[in-house]
Amino acid sequence: MTDLLSDLVVVDLTRALAGPHAGMMLGDLGARVIKVESPSGDGTWGWGPPFAGQPDDRESTYFLSCNRNKESVTADLKACSPPCTSESSVVIAPIVTWAVLVLPGWL
Repeated sequence: MTDLLSDLVVVDLTRALAGPHAGMMLGDLGARVIKVESPSGDGTWGWGPPFAGQPDDRESTYFLSCNRNKESVTADLKACSPPCTSESSVVIAPIVTWAVLVLPGWL
């Protein structure tokens, strides 16, 4: 059986609650979801309890569940102002160009 949204590419710029959940549902339905995180990471890594893993290497179960079925790239979009020629823009621009949907909310 083919996934319903297998031809859909989504760029996920969201950080908390509704946005990551929307990306999760699109990924669950077969979309290719590419999550963009800041170099310092997603603040939800520390949300909990509950946590998974050992006490010295634990991960937020919220972060793990909302970001399942997603690919991840790191980009410092806040360091970029027009005209943007930073390394981050070189990475992100092609992805956004061929994406069908962009979930905003990261900046």
